[in-house]
Amino acid sequence: MLALQGEGRKLRGTANASRFLTANARWHRAMAPASHNPVLTAIYDALGPGFLNPGVAGFASAEIRLAVVRPV
Repeated sequence: MLALQGEGRKLRGTANASRFLTANARWHRAMAPASHNPVLTAIYDALGPGFLNPGVAGFASAEIRLAVVRPV
């Protein structure tokens, strides 16, 4: 859980798009094991490279980055 919180802090503090993608991938990779769900962990292990290069225009735009880190 501490790893997940630490990655969340890094994600919130990231303004640069490429660093955001890295922090987002790390957050998801920390979240999966924290869930104690082996299927979810396997999914994120398989999809991990896609988080760094999603191939979707605007995926890490400033608007998206702000929406991701905004408290609910």
